[in-house]
Amino acid sequence: MKPVDRLMRENEELRRRLAEAEHRNDQRFGRFMEHLPGLAWIKDLEGRYVYANDAAIQAFGVRWSDLVGKTDDDLFSPDTAAQFRANDQRAMQSPSGIQIVETLRHDDGLHHSLVSKFPILDREGRVILIGGMAIDISERLRAEEALQKKEAHLRLITDHAPIFIAHCDTERRYQFVNRAYAARLGLEPEDIIGKRIADVLGQQAYESIHPFVERALAGEKVEFDALIPYRAIGSRYMHCAYVPDVAPSGEIRGLVAVVSDVTERKQAEDALRESEARFRTFIDGVQDYAIFILDPEGRVASWNSGAERIKGYTAEEVIGKHMSWFYLPEDVAAGEPEGELERARALGRSEEEGWRVRKDGSRFWANGVITAIRDEQGHLRGFSKVTRDLTAQKQVEREIAEGRARLDGIINSAMDAVIAVDSRQRIVLFNPAAEEMFQCPAQDAVGSSLDRFISSRFRIEKGLTVGHGDEAGRHTGALGSLTAYRRDGEEFPIEASISQSEVAGERLFTVILRDVTERKRAEEQLRQLTEELEVRVKERTEELTRSQQRLRALAAEVTLTEQKERRRIATELHDYLAQLLVVGRLKLSQGQRWLHNTPQQDWLKELDGLLEQSLTYTRSLVAQLSPPVLHEFGLVVALRWLADQMRQHGLTVAVEAGHEDLDLPEDQAVLLYQSVRELLFNVVKHAGVDRATVSLRLSLEGELRIAVTDRGRGGDFTESATAETMPPRFGLFSIRERMTVMGGTLAIDSGPEQGTCVTLVIPYRAAAAASQEQRVPVAEPAIPSASHGKPHQGPLSRGPCKSGVIRVLLVDDHAMVRQGLRSILEGYEDIHIAGEAGNGIEAIELAHSLSPDVVVMDVTMPRMDGIDATRVIKQATPGPLVIGLSVRNDRETEQAMRAAGATGFLTKESAAEQLYQAIRSAIINEVVR
Repeated sequence: MKPVDRLMRENEELRRRLAEAEHRNDQRFGRFMEHLPGLAWIKDLEGRYVYANDAAIQAFGVRWSDLVGKTDDDLFSPDTAAQFRANDQRAMQSPSGIQIVETLRHDDGLHHSLVSKFPILDREGRVILIGGMAIDISERLRAEEALQKKEAHLRLITDHAPIFIAHCDTERRYQFVNRAYAARLGLEPEDIIGKRIADVLGQQAYESIHPFVERALAGEKVEFDALIPYRAIGSRYMHCAYVPDVAPSGEIRGLVAVVSDVTERKQAEDALRESEARFRTFIDGVQDYAIFILDPEGRVASWNSGAERIKGYTAEEVIGKHMSWFYLPEDVAAGEPEGELERARALGRSEEEGWRVRKDGSRFWANGVITAIRDEQGHLRGFSKVTRDLTAQKQVEREIAEGRARLDGIINSAMDAVIAVDSRQRIVLFNPAAEEMFQCPAQDAVGSSLDRFISSRFRIEKGLTVGHGDEAGRHTGALGSLTAYRRDGEEFPIEASISQSEVAGERLFTVILRDVTERKRAEEQLRQLTEELEVRVKERTEELTRSQQRLRALAAEVTLTEQKERRRIATELHDYLAQLLVVGRLKLSQGQRWLHNTPQQDWLKELDGLLEQSLTYTRSLVAQLSPPVLHEFGLVVALRWLADQMRQHGLTVAVEAGHEDLDLPEDQAVLLYQSVRELLFNVVKHAGVDRATVSLRLSLEGELRIAVTDRGRGGDFTESATAETMPPRFGLFSIRERMTVMGGTLAIDSGPEQGTCVTLVIPYRAAAAASQEQRVPVAEPAIPSASHGKPHQGPLSRGPCKSGVIRVLLVDDHAMVRQGLRSILEGYEDIHIAGEAGNGIEAIELAHSLSPDVVVMDVTMPRMDGIDATRVIKQATPGPLVIGLSVRNDRETEQAMRAAGATGFLTKESAAEQLYQAIRSAIINEVVR
């Protein structure tokens, strides 16, 4: 049995080693993927996502739990899903994978990504998964388009640069190689795993790298260039980086080798430094990026070679320094570094662009991404930051724009006619001088044949032929005089010269023409054309003015439509979702009483807390979509409510209203409320103060003036304002357009460090008709007085109440809520449900016929709301006591309910715990009075 036991122990040890190796591979894979500055994901053969790194999850706009197991059809639009699916199929059919550009629409527009997709094989070479990696290249594509020719050879190198990765144990046996490593040696990965380095590379090749292998296995990180005589592929110059694989215990488990073939770099000495930099950056996983790690306080903990190259500091100089060290002094004073860290803590990621400072004091334009690093328990362990120097790209974009502007200026200002023709003799450019010479507008000439203006007979005679190669005629130099045709067929003499160029692989021919007709005649023609141009400009100006008016009207209609839709959604949330949550809490309250002092009590309490949070969020969402207080109580009350809400954003707002009962049409009230809200948020974002004032006044001229004033930093709101003021000016432009649509104006009084006052002025007109439309009057049912029938007894004069039983009438337009309230109150022996009503009119009728002691009245109901119903019921003295109920918890609703005669007011979610006590307290207080 001893040999069997030994075999079993060895088998168990082998399983343990395999599990550890698999765990190490998973750790390395996870670290590589999570610190990759791009997106990475893995799908199964059915297209379901089985893995995605944080960058991919954030880019897809979903949570991991919503992504795993889903396909592209579940996550994206049909067109996008079809694009991804087709590329997946292509990747599965390509052993080496594919590299394509895919598009995905984000909130800020269409994004382009450079995507690598590749099949993942098992040991038998079968495809089991599909892998993908992507880098957003939207901005780069715009710059690369202009630099396409110059950078073509560079992209060829970087797109196909080979990188080989291998892992060997201390016995110099391969434990892992990537496909590029194996393919470079003409092998498959399974042909290498488990074999010694010398057996794979050849003894002579191994001897050339043996000293570096030994240093790495001794714990030293080694990086070197060497000419390695491989047995299979011959001698190649290789750039090698050997990193020891160190276990947590400190034991050296092997080494990781990252190898690049740099033979071409060695052969091209002039390109040595450039190629070396690109290969080293590629080895790091990102091109032209500075990557470093920050501790939770924002101090530098690690520093890569890319960071040293971009910022100029060595690792010894920056380790332990706060990240604010690289920012401009004014940005540090404004708290930008801490703000970026705070956003990364809260959101997991923060991206910004701005000027940064190198060691030598020079500035460069940088794009930086900070990502929070958390452990498995969610604790913050630090941050990773990836910075890219965009200075050259900005410079290239500026130079391209300046060059294009100069070229356009030269062509458009040239006194000679300039016509560009493609190889098919079609006109592609027709400058203003050509329009004048041929009396033909550019939009009419472009796309037509050159024969229209210069006969092919004259062109052949003078050698002015294009599109047939150099042998077809002369393509450069002056061609002398020839005859041309104006648009109306008139012949006139011209002088011409032609040149040839190639743009984007297509030959273009530029013809420069000069009209040599009598100068006076040309001047007269020019005068006539000028007059014609003025007429056209006038017509276009009038047309633009009419278009602007139509656009303003359309914008107003769109704004009102948006508000109607927001109000509809808010109503749906209030009338359905909020009521369901209330019913849920009522039902849960019953369960809590039944399961009191049971193991389920804590669970029910936690569930109740979740329902309360859901109801609070729903109420907040309703208020954000369409504040009910605006539609029910008018603009002044809504602005006071808005002032209370702004306290959540650190702004104290004082509302000064000269008239409390402004009667405005709903569309005007909504637009004014939106405008004031946007102005207050401008104060929060840009003024740098914590106080503001909103004043409303009616002028003697019949104008409503609303002024939003702060004592903040102010600014320049003239046309010559600098670029830094553009974001708030854009919001002001939108508000100005709204005022124009309503026949009003917007005035700004502001100066640097002098505060800002924005005044909205509109013609004021009473809106009695509009008010009636918003709230259709309902005929109030007459309640017979005591002299015309049975006296209406209240809670003090009726016997049952004195005997200890309180008769209650429940009023709510949702049957589920009434049922929930009934089930709560019926649990008390001294409560009797006398009846139920579904709206205000029914409540009035039942209050008279049933004579309840207490009416529990919902506020928001169809036909007649609870406020009007309470007012009518309380007219029947002494009448029952009324306790108001509402999903909303704003002060204005409670005040309106109490003003109508309600004794108390509760929110629906508190009814489960407080309604019974409120009824009892109301009865007792009435008796005491």
